[in-house]
Amino acid sequence: LVVFDAAVEAIFLCFLVDQAENDGETRPYYASAALRSYMEAHRPTYVLPSMSLDDDELSHAIQQMGGLDSLEPPPPMRAVAG
Repeated sequence: LVVFDAAVEAIFLCFLVDQAENDGETRPYYASAALRSYMEAHRPTYVLPSMSLDDDELSHAIQQMGGLDSLEPPPPMRAVAG
C-alpha cells in the first residue's frame, strides 16, 4: 500500500509541475486528457491560507464554506510503526 501511495503522490506532483511549466498551447501539457479532466472535476473549493485576501474576500470565502462554526477539526493522527 505504501508503494501505491507513493506512486499516486508522484503522479499528482508531476501533474502540478506540468501545469506550472506548460501552457497547453506553445508548450503542450504532458498529462493525459483523462487526468486533466479528473483533476479539473476534483479541484479544491477552499481558499488556501497562503493566498493574500483582503477582508471582504476573506469574509466571502468563509461564508461560502458555511461559516467558521461549520469547520471540523481534522481527525487525530495515528502513529505508524516503522
